[in-house]
Amino acid sequence: MLFLPHQCPKFQRHLYQLSSTSKIHTKTLENTLEKKLKVLEEKYSCLVVEDSTLRPWDTTDRFKYDLNKTINAPNDGKFPATFSLALPPPNVTGSLHLGHSLTATLQDVLCRFMRLNGSSVCWLPGTDHAGIATQVVVEKYLAKKNITRYQLGYKRFNEEIWKWKAQNEGVIQQQLKSLGASLDWSKEVFTMDPDQSKAVKEAFVRLFDNGLIYRSNRLVNWSCSLNSSISDIEVDNIDVLNPMYISVPGYSKPVKFGEMYEIAYKVHDRSEEIVVATTRPETLLGDVAVAVHPEDKRYSSLVGSHLKHPFIDKTIPVISDESVEMTFGTGAVKITPAHDRNDYDIAERHRLEMMPVINEDGLIEQGYLHFSGMKRFDAREVILTELKQLELLRSVKPHKMVVPTCSRSGDIVELLPRPQWYVNCKEMYRDALEAIKTGELQLVPDTYDRIWTQWLDENKDWCISRQLWWGHRIPAYECYSIDNRDKSIWVAAFDEADAKVKSSKILNTSPSKILCTQDDDVLDTWFSSGIYPFSSHGWPKSRAQYKKLYPLSLMVTGHDITFFWVCRMIMLGTKLTGTLPFSKVLLHGIICDANGAKMSKSKGNVIEPQDVINGISLADLNSKARKSHANGIMSDDELTKTLSEQTKQFPEGIPQCGTDALRYTLCSQNVKNVYINFEVKECHSNKLFCNKIWQSLRFTQKFTDQLDVDALKSCRMENLSRVDMWLLSRLSTLVQSVYASLDNFDFHIATNSLKQFLYRELCDVYIECVKMDMKPVLNQEKMALHSHTLSACFNTSLRLLSPFMPFISEKLIPHIPVDHNCVVNYHDTIDNLSIGNKETLLSWKDVKLEKEFEVMLKIITTVRQIRSTYNVKKNNKSSIFIESSAEHSEVALCYRDLILFLGASEGLSVGSEKIDSTMWAYTADKSMKVYLTLSDSEDFQVNRSDAGRQMLLKKLDKVKKALAKLEKTTSSEGFGKKAPLHIQKSTKEKMFALREELKKLTENS
Repeated sequence: MLFLPHQCPKFQRHLYQLSSTSKIHTKTLENTLEKKLKVLEEKYSCLVVEDSTLRPWDTTDRFKYDLNKTINAPNDGKFPATFSLALPPPNVTGSLHLGHSLTATLQDVLCRFMRLNGSSVCWLPGTDHAGIATQVVVEKYLAKKNITRYQLGYKRFNEEIWKWKAQNEGVIQQQLKSLGASLDWSKEVFTMDPDQSKAVKEAFVRLFDNGLIYRSNRLVNWSCSLNSSISDIEVDNIDVLNPMYISVPGYSKPVKFGEMYEIAYKVHDRSEEIVVATTRPETLLGDVAVAVHPEDKRYSSLVGSHLKHPFIDKTIPVISDESVEMTFGTGAVKITPAHDRNDYDIAERHRLEMMPVINEDGLIEQGYLHFSGMKRFDAREVILTELKQLELLRSVKPHKMVVPTCSRSGDIVELLPRPQWYVNCKEMYRDALEAIKTGELQLVPDTYDRIWTQWLDENKDWCISRQLWWGHRIPAYECYSIDNRDKSIWVAAFDEADAKVKSSKILNTSPSKILCTQDDDVLDTWFSSGIYPFSSHGWPKSRAQYKKLYPLSLMVTGHDITFFWVCRMIMLGTKLTGTLPFSKVLLHGIICDANGAKMSKSKGNVIEPQDVINGISLADLNSKARKSHANGIMSDDELTKTLSEQTKQFPEGIPQCGTDALRYTLCSQNVKNVYINFEVKECHSNKLFCNKIWQSLRFTQKFTDQLDVDALKSCRMENLSRVDMWLLSRLSTLVQSVYASLDNFDFHIATNSLKQFLYRELCDVYIECVKMDMKPVLNQEKMALHSHTLSACFNTSLRLLSPFMPFISEKLIPHIPVDHNCVVNYHDTIDNLSIGNKETLLSWKDVKLEKEFEVMLKIITTVRQIRSTYNVKKNNKSSIFIESSAEHSEVALCYRDLILFLGASEGLSVGSEKIDSTMWAYTADKSMKVYLTLSDSEDFQVNRSDAGRQMLLKKLDKVKKALAKLEKTTSSEGFGKKAPLHIQKSTKEKMFALREELKKLTENS
């Protein structure tokens, strides 16, 4: 038996909730609620539906995880009792971008889906202090006021950063809430909270005491404008194909790159010379040797001899080393170990000294004659001028090269020898590699397994110190005894007192005689982020939260930080907790614009999520960009590019799309791809999809309002029509598809299945079919069955849709007019979808019926194609003739009434005896041809054939031209190289569709 509105479990739940907080008579409540469930606004408005004041989860503890709650695993055993997840903490440098929105949306979809299936979910929010990024942004902001951090001093500068953090953390929180993220805000974490700082110290001290952290003087990536070392992820490489000028902070004019300079070294006490090729003549001052290949016969007689330095009163040796490429440049390489990794390795092998030339500020070091104190690139020009005067500059040639720049400051990155702290990663790399090989750790997609292996095989130690003012100060102390100040040691400790106790044992003296100085450097942000999965849950105190929620069930993040973050979480988690922090990692692609270009401020193509949700005019877009520039967040060059790109991409601004549409669009691309293209047009299309759902439910409400109680009560499953059973069969397919898709993280397949069911099958097909029963004399029994079918399908499909579109789903579900208990069991909230009768639902799958229905739909589609091709109006009385296989003919007769209704025709015949040349024909498929004839005057019947043929030929010509245009576009050399992949794909799809249409038109001409 199917339920009436006031009998359904959901209705009774609403009734209980209202009556428990009101003194209104229960009968009055029942009448009021029944009306409430049926009333739905005429127009869909995303801003109204997504109004922050109406979000149920913003005013309740609905998503709060209860540690003390007893958790029972879901019945089918496929879903975990507890699903633990942590949002990758966004930097407190500013607002969220689309990349953050993608990560948060994917995690939210999974969390909501787990709740639907009975899992208890803890999704932990947090923000990252982002050492370099935040310091740079705040310094730019202060620079607009002509203030530097040095003027403020350490304490006041940090106060400014904490103010910045407080302001932006609130913005980020609101953005996540507006995105619908179902986070447990009671557990929010900041990576510099007191508990986090304690965890960072604990991690450092443990690793140091185990001999895994050490101090060494090595080459590091150095940003002179930041006065700090930076990680590889903060280095952007610019490919210079031809000589070009690049703006460098601190220089009034751009600096030229992309040239190779050939410089002669004279052999000491001989008339010979050896010519070296270099792109960095300013480092000539620090040369300690010239290297050639042992087998290079050009220089074999010079190996072992010495060369006169052009400027400094010294000689340097000619050495042989197999690493030198004989075919590169002149085959002779100047060795400057203080500023080049290859040179450093050669110097290590040959025991050559290290002569630093450039200091931390980008100036020439002291001790280099009149060059000392010069800016490095100014010194380059002076050195080239003087080499030319000395007749030692042999040539200047264009040269392809890669110029490393600091992504934070835009500065040219230098390699400088500096004492830094390192983590010995050899053992941890081996464990991380083994986890992949054994399957204990799974990367999704598994294409990253090979890259993971290659990266870990390189086995480099990790530089974890940064020369910043913002971050976790390294808990390492240089200690010495007041009795022997010449001997100092480094210890890791929680504070100075702890350091004195530790060092006193090593130095064999009393703690009172120890003097300690803490290192001024701070830790690399990735270090505190690396322990985040367990530190955020209370480690190392072993609290109940840590024991219950660690390891995490899953990690979701962008593939671009696989090794900077994911790998380090694996390393530190395994080493410090004895277990992997998670067993599965979903690595999603990087958000690109509609043209396939990666979004970045330097390209001016960044789209902010809030602008897509709320809509924004071009003038306001420009205004926001100028405000960012005024606050120092955007450079002059970035502002110019942004204004230009905004005008190009959004001449009319960005239309209001809403959160549901944004979320759905982000999930509609294959997130496992390396790059994910985001198009505002698609987002707006998904807003129209929301409207389609809204209007279809309003139709269902009106449909049900016409029914009497007796008709609803008498409905039974066995009386459902073929159309009803077809839709329920498609519903069964939808459930299978969504579950399988999300299990494999194929979000795009799930969204496509939902759209296929709700948009095409329920709205475009089923609702059009049931209109046949809405005639002047109402068929109450059929309409009641249709109403229950619609209710069942909305109840299930909207719950499956709710993880993707939570706002509209939660708005519409209470307005479903009839509940179908055979499909859905209701729990405390609409978050819980338990297809407890899943076997019953799956039994509705009827493959034969679906095949029949496809034949029927193909007939209707073909009839409509004929009408469109020959411009036949719906009010023209027509008859349909079908020439097909016996099986298809049987289907046509079985669905005769429906075909005539949807085909706007009055007669249907199968067979070929009545077919003649005056009929309009169209091939439906290989085994079926559909004909249409009009029941009009004899004169029109005779002349119709020629007129129709002219229309057909006209359309044929139009399709041929369109296809030829696309073929010309795709055949050009530039299309395959320059056109974005999604454009190439969509163009091929259009060509395929045109060829299919051309084929049909040709067959029917």
